[in-house]
Amino acid sequence: MSRYPPLAPASLTGDQLELHNHIDSVCFKIFGDSKALPFILKDSNDSLVGPFPLLLHSPEPLNGIGVFDYIMKITSHPLLSASERELAILAVGAHTGSVYELYAHSLVAQKIGMTEAQIKAAAEGKMPEGLNETEKTVFEISSRLIDGKE
Repeated sequence: MSRYPPLAPASLTGDQLELHNHIDSVCFKIFGDSKALPFILKDSNDSLVGPFPLLLHSPEPLNGIGVFDYIMKITSHPLLSASERELAILAVGAHTGSVYELYAHSLVAQKIGMTEAQIKAAAEGKMPEGLNETEKTVFEISSRLIDGKE
């Protein structure tokens, strides 16, 4: 559960609503209808959940557009394959204990073909079995970076 409660669109100020609509439209462009996602993006009130309420609770909500766009740019960079990207995200989630990150990205990893055993290991910060050399390297580097090791 987020430390910041979801905010219903009807309760948002102008800047908050602009940010909410921006996040919603970018996610729609990337993932399609939020109801088709393997994870929950919005609750029954159409409120964004997960990490997004933090941005909406910001004193300067429009700064959240830049933060969100930056995160989307990094996470969609073509340098990494889908499995490499999910391994890196799961390594970070394991280190930080981010419940939503582990929840959402475990489901994305499952959707792209990672096995339950691989997802479980990565979410626990352990090297999954059955990875190719590049995937192993991505997981190892991600784990070392977040642990502060060279």
